[in-house]
Amino acid sequence: MGWRGGLGFQGQTKGNVGVRLDLGVGWQMVTYDVRSVVVVKESWDYWGETYTDTAWYSDTGDEARFGYYVALTFNSGNPDWPVNGSFRPLWRGNPSSISSPPGR
Repeated sequence: MGWRGGLGFQGQTKGNVGVRLDLGVGWQMVTYDVRSVVVVKESWDYWGETYTDTAWYSDTGDEARFGYYVALTFNSGNPDWPVNGSFRPLWRGNPSSISSPPGR
């Protein structure tokens, strides 16, 4: 569940090139359930013994994420072409992360 909103500003050059700038913000509720198993096997050459350590990790929860985005779109606008192309670099910022692996 979430929402996203923003503003877009567009224009056209004399050379049939369109430009659009999009700015926006968004909010999303994220639910996660992460489980991991780590197996470490060590061998002691001097004693000839082997040691195995198994660790189980689990993390579950809900988190609200807020983010923002900026996009700049360039597109051709030649009326004689059947298909016009576009190029859109997009930058997203998410200040909060979902989770990080727990330490041992």
